[in-house]
Amino acid sequence: TLDDITNSNTKSTHYAIVVLKSSKISSLSELQNESIEYCLQYDEEKDMNQVIAEAKKKESSLNFDVAMTYSKLGDDLYNNTVNAILINTAYNGMFEENHPDFQNEVKEIWTSDIETKVKDFSTRVSVTNTPFIIYISGIDTYGSITTVSRSDVNMIVTVNPNTKKILLTSIPRDYYVTLANMKKKDKLTHSGIAGPENTVKTMAQFLGTDINYYARVNFTSLVTMVDALGGITVNVDQDFSAGGYSYKLGPQQMNGEEALAYSRERHSFADGDNVRVKHQQDVLMAMLNKMMSPAVITNYSSVLKAISGCFETNMASSDITDLIKMQINDNASWTFKQKQFTGTGVMQTGGAYMPDSKLYYMIPNDDSVKENLQAIKDVLNGK
Repeated sequence: TLDDITNSNTKSTHYAIVVLKSSKISSLSELQNESIEYCLQYDEEKDMNQVIAEAKKKESSLNFDVAMTYSKLGDDLYNNTVNAILINTAYNGMFEENHPDFQNEVKEIWTSDIETKVKDFSTRVSVTNTPFIIYISGIDTYGSITTVSRSDVNMIVTVNPNTKKILLTSIPRDYYVTLANMKKKDKLTHSGIAGPENTVKTMAQFLGTDINYYARVNFTSLVTMVDALGGITVNVDQDFSAGGYSYKLGPQQMNGEEALAYSRERHSFADGDNVRVKHQQDVLMAMLNKMMSPAVITNYSSVLKAISGCFETNMASSDITDLIKMQINDNASWTFKQKQFTGTGVMQTGGAYMPDSKLYYMIPNDDSVKENLQAIKDVLNGK
C-alpha cells in the first residue's frame, strides 16, 4: 500500500471534447465535418496538438478552430456557434463567470489523458528527529488522484517528532496570494491548475519556509476513506443543510458522502470560507481519531485497501515506515492543535487567470497571517 501511494512523480492532464447536456450528440462520429473550438490561453500547444491528433485518428473529418479566450469558448458553446469544444478540464473554473453551472451543464463525449513526469520537489529530512511540514491539497475532482485540477482544500501540517506536536493550519481556497507560475496574485485554488508542485511552491513562498512534502486527495478519496473507517463522528457546530443532508448541533455520525458535503459547504454561513476550512479540519480530526481507535486497528487491512489509490504523496515509503516504527517503539501521545488563516471576502477584478472577470477573492488579514506564521515557526522550533 505504501509503495502505491508514495514517491508520486506523475501528473495527469484530462482533456475532453464536451457538448451541452441538452445536445443529442453522444460520439465523435456525430460531429463529422463539424468544427470543434479549443483555446490556447494557458495550455501547452504541443499537448493540445497531441490531443487533436488523437481525436482525428478516431474521426478524421473533424475540424478544429482556435478561440482566443475561455470566455469566448464557453459563450460559443452555449450560443450554439459550435456544437462541441475541446477543453483541459483543469480550467473548468474559467467558464464559471459567464456560466456558473458549467460542469453540470456539459457532458464529455470523448477524452484523452496526458501523463507527465514530475521532478521530485520534496525536501527530505530525517522525519523521526527533525520537524517537517506536509502540504495537504484537496482537488475538486472525482476519479484519478493524479488529475491536474484546482486545489480547493489547502492545509499545512506542521509536525515536530521531538515534542510530539502537530499543528493543522488551513488556508481558504480563495485566499489572494501570488501564484508561483504566474508571478501575479490570484485565488490560491487556481495554483493547482499548474499541478501540485505549483501549489506547494506558491505556499512555500507565502510562508517563507520550506514545505518538505505534499499529500493530495480528491472527492472520491474522502468518501472511500471515511466509509472504509466505518464512518466518523464529527462534532457539528451549528444546524444547517447541504448536499441533501441535514446537520444538527452536537456529535453526529457521518458516512463518506455526508462528510464530503459537510466539508464542501460554505453558502450556509455568513462567514463562508472561514467556516468551511474549520469544518474540513474537523472532518480530518474525526478521521484521525477513528484511525487511532482499537476498532480500526483490528480491521486495518480494509482501511489499507481503501487508501491505496485514494491519495498520493511525495514522501518516501521509508519515511512513513520510520515514523510507524518510532510510534510503535515509544507509543507516545501526540498533541494536535488547529488554526486557520482568515481574511475578508471581496468582489474584484485583476486575478492572474481571469484578469477581466469580477470574482470573489479573500484578502488575507495581516494579523491572522502573522499569527499563523508564528505558530508554525513555534512548532518547528520546539515551542
